[in-house]
Amino acid sequence: MNASECQTLSCFLGALQERGASFSLDGESLKVGGPKGILSQDDMATIQANKPALVSLLRQKATNDQGTIQETTIPAPETATPTPPPAHVAPATTCTEMWETGSIPDESVSPLAGQHDPQGTPGMSGLPPLWVSGLMRICTMRPPPDIDLRRWRAIQQAAVTFERDGWATKAFELGWSAGEIFGVHAGAPIARVDAAGLLAMMAGADVELVELTQSVATFLVGRNRATQRLRRGEIFTREQRLLWENCQDG
Repeated sequence: MNASECQTLSCFLGALQERGASFSLDGESLKVGGPKGILSQDDMATIQANKPALVSLLRQKATNDQGTIQETTIPAPETATPTPPPAHVAPATTCTEMWETGSIPDESVSPLAGQHDPQGTPGMSGLPPLWVSGLMRICTMRPPPDIDLRRWRAIQQAAVTFERDGWATKAFELGWSAGEIFGVHAGAPIARVDAAGLLAMMAGADVELVELTQSVATFLVGRNRATQRLRRGEIFTREQRLLWENCQDG
């Protein structure tokens, strides 16, 4: 019997015990044990609402295991005024989540724009805060004035691939810098490919990153799948800006 189908506390208690939950008394206190996650939120709410009756039932069982147990009906939950929803739903925590859930539409402004934490949070696949916040900014901000929407969407998709397929974690572990990953030329982000970092290269038409080492990124490009390499030492980083540094909030 599922605990949620029970109409009496005796049934409810037995159903939870069959699932591995344990109940004991310490004076007037009710102690509940069992494997982690064995009790649902509804189970805990029912226990909390009926704690005195459960204490009485357990005491009765302890003193009269062979006798008839007086049944106590589980009361129906009181009708309460619904709690109003929060002002906004918390944004997805990664670029991948946003794209997989359709959170980033084809319009020029994402509905999540401005809801990111500009300082980022550490821990996304072990990445540093700057990389975490940067990926989130790329996925939630309008394109910079000098990058057209079509190209920006390609950069956003590249950010998803970079994060989802584990390239971000690998690049960080291999020692690639933020500029070598997220950089573009400060004055000509599209035209000056000599200052383009790995992510901007991934956003090219029909480009696939297939290998990453400490010094070289290898891509397959075009219909013929020609090999192209980006060497860390050849990226002109002195006149770079990071992709998100000239973005605008929605």
